Amino acid sequence: MSLVIEGREDRLTPLAGTAILRELADALGISRALLLLGRTDIEAIQEIQRSPEAVLDESDLDRIQALIRTQIDKQRRRAATLGAESLAGSEVGTTAAGTAAALAGMKAGAAIGTVLLPGLGTVVAGLLGASFARLKGQHDD
Repeated sequence: MSLVIEGREDRLTPLAGTAILRELADALGISRALLLLGRTDIEAIQEIQRSPEAVLDESDLDRIQALIRTQIDKQRRRAATLGAESLAGSEVGTTAAGTAAALAGMKAGAAIGTVLLPGLGTVVAGLLGASFARLKGQHDD
């Protein structure tokens, strides 16, 4: 299979696909990661921008933020775990996960995102993690 970009023909290999993704993201002025998100993921990000409580349980989000504010590593790890579990248990998380691998990717991403930016970071990083895991699963098949 071949793909033509700017008069250049490349075989569609994982390496060529990465170059194409980079070129497209650069041309659009966006992160390459955004090009890997599906419609459900994008809709979830739009929803969380309106209100983190729309995706994550409000009491969980309050507890996460309180744990992060302590600046104690053990409490931050608890916040990361709570963020991952909260997203995984949400309607958005259940829809986005789909497979065990995607669920694991989502939890890993959500944990990282929770520590960096509780709420929005939890959801965005979780959805990216699920998307990357799904893509890896398709590539491995």
